[in-house]
Amino acid sequence: FISSVNKVKGLRFGSINIEIGKPFSMKQKILHRLQLSDAYQVRRKLSSSAEIKSVCLKMAHEALYEMNLLTAVTATSCIATVLLTQEKRGISVKTLGEKITHFIELVQRRKGKIASILVNSPNADIVVDNALKVMTKLVTNRDGIVSICDDNACIELSMYRNHILHHFIHESLVSIAIISLFKVKGNIRTEECYHETVKKTEVMQCTQFLSKLLKHEFMYKPATAFMVNFDETLDFMVSDQTILCEEYINDVNCLRIHDGMQNAQLMFFLAMLIWPFIDIYYIIALSLHSLLPHKILSQQEFVEICSRNAEIKYFEGDIDFFECVGIHSINNALNWFKSQRIIGTQGVVVGKSNFLTQSRGTTLAVVQLSENYRNKTALNELANIIDLYRKPTKSGQPRNNGNQRRHMTHINGLSDKRAKL
Repeated sequence: FISSVNKVKGLRFGSINIEIGKPFSMKQKILHRLQLSDAYQVRRKLSSSAEIKSVCLKMAHEALYEMNLLTAVTATSCIATVLLTQEKRGISVKTLGEKITHFIELVQRRKGKIASILVNSPNADIVVDNALKVMTKLVTNRDGIVSICDDNACIELSMYRNHILHHFIHESLVSIAIISLFKVKGNIRTEECYHETVKKTEVMQCTQFLSKLLKHEFMYKPATAFMVNFDETLDFMVSDQTILCEEYINDVNCLRIHDGMQNAQLMFFLAMLIWPFIDIYYIIALSLHSLLPHKILSQQEFVEICSRNAEIKYFEGDIDFFECVGIHSINNALNWFKSQRIIGTQGVVVGKSNFLTQSRGTTLAVVQLSENYRNKTALNELANIIDLYRKPTKSGQPRNNGNQRRHMTHINGLSDKRAKL
């Protein structure tokens, strides 16, 4: 392992932070999860292989979540996050340093780990300057103005940004849910939205939909139920950070952004971390029309169609995040469409098997629309629902004039059917 680390360090990608987590007993974890006191009772409790697999997956989920918490926030991930979450094309080095300092404070409030070089350095600006030198292929520094080199660099920068998302994911989902409800009322500009209130129940329903939509993207905090994480996140945003405040209007529990432009801007920052992922699902939903009515395509071919559509939509100005064209991101997002049985997949063997050469041919994954989605109406409705949670336009106007009616129908559907999608 040490030998491999030395080889990687020789490539000069930057510093390497290694953190060893607290060990735990798998036996005790299993007994605690199954609420048993004796290991001999486990086999009786887990009577099938499916039950054993379920327990193992839950333990793996918990272990991965703990591993994420040990991941240190580096200067490069800070730079990438600041650049990808601002709407301006460039930012001065001084402002970049100030935003990174503020960002580090946000992570520390959430008990996240910061790379030792950032914590121990007497001058954070020097660390930022050194990080910028490492990232010369991705960002440029011209006369003190830092900007992203080109659109393709956004894809690689998003990988740096993804290292820190686990610190904010639950707050980001709540923020997008609230902003989507503001968007319906037309008050989606930062300076206006903190005067508006939304019902807590509607925020909960929208957040639950988003958590299900993006369940293949993030490692949520292990909990017995969605409401446990939701209530914990709201308590943190209301009591600990005073980002939101609760109030009762006509005996209805409502939420609003706490007074002050700074909290509204923080809400938009939290949402900007997740909006690129939602755009990927939106692009896939639009691209499903290429499978109408009974067309069968290889998954690779369909993913390439999605990528091309994302690039077209980006240059047309309909989406704001170039990282949506990434093949790996699209492939990962397809898992949700498969799990919801919107599309079906199967393996097809291409080429004949040969007994003499022991060649088995190549298995090709193909996709096809499920029966309930082989019409434009169903696909448009799916795209419109995802569109409700996308980033608002810079002008402050809804992207679709029918969004208000669709959002209220969507909320009612979530209340009646508990997030059908």
